[in-house]
Amino acid sequence: DKSRVILPAVAYGGEVAGAISSALKFLKHAVGNSKFCVGKADGTNADGNNEIDALGCGEANYDTSAPGDSYLEGDISADGFTKLTAVAAGNGHVGSNTCGVFKAITGNDGEAGGIKIATSNIKVHLAHGLIEGKVDDQPERAEFSNNFGQGKAHHTD
Repeated sequence: DKSRVILPAVAYGGEVAGAISSALKFLKHAVGNSKFCVGKADGTNADGNNEIDALGCGEANYDTSAPGDSYLEGDISADGFTKLTAVAAGNGHVGSNTCGVFKAITGNDGEAGGIKIATSNIKVHLAHGLIEGKVDDQPERAEFSNNFGQGKAHHTD
């Protein structure tokens, strides 16, 4: 029965789409100096903040169809979004030392900008874990290929 896959996919898809849009808006405006988190689509490791809206990652619009290709049956399973596997530190950012938002706590908390993080037990979750920060300048992504039925409770730390 495909409704077992379709209904959770639509529900979680809408929720995650809004969370992604919110997180990207945050990252677009929460950077400083020459550091940035959103890279250019052409892979040049350049600041892609100005491309966010043009690429369809601006405000979520639920009254129109999403741009691009339709979803393939293998992209969504009864368990989750099959292609959203985990991304470890160092692989989820634009380039070396570019995501200036996530900074570990050092010295006086007021001395440096950014979201203060410390150890793997204290981290930042954006978009239900699609973007995480627990290491300086290296956002990560949680596993999403097996998350239906868990929703927001998927991340308990």
